[in-house]
Amino acid sequence: MNTEQIAAVAESILRPRLGLMGLDHVEVTAGYDHDGDPALFVTAYYQPGTGVPSGEVLSSSHGALHEALQEKGEERFPYLNHRFGNDEGFEDDDLQDFKGGLPGA
Repeated sequence: MNTEQIAAVAESILRPRLGLMGLDHVEVTAGYDHDGDPALFVTAYYQPGTGVPSGEVLSSSHGALHEALQEKGEERFPYLNHRFGNDEGFEDDDLQDFKGGLPGA
């Protein structure tokens, strides 16, 4: 599947579960995980001012997405990231400390 097809599946699965909680849109990129295996990176963006859904809702949404993609024949694992409101750059800032390797490694 290409990223547009995956984004359509992600939208169809996540919108009913997260739409009322402020889901704005979904983006998908393909890449490799920490083990070098092909992976999908799905980012769910939320409207500013929305709260964070419960862990149960987020977890079940990820499980439903993974299952739907498997049913379509997609073998890459989808990593689901949630971006709330105005937190653009949050992960980039947090990862700056790890640019030369993990501390103590």
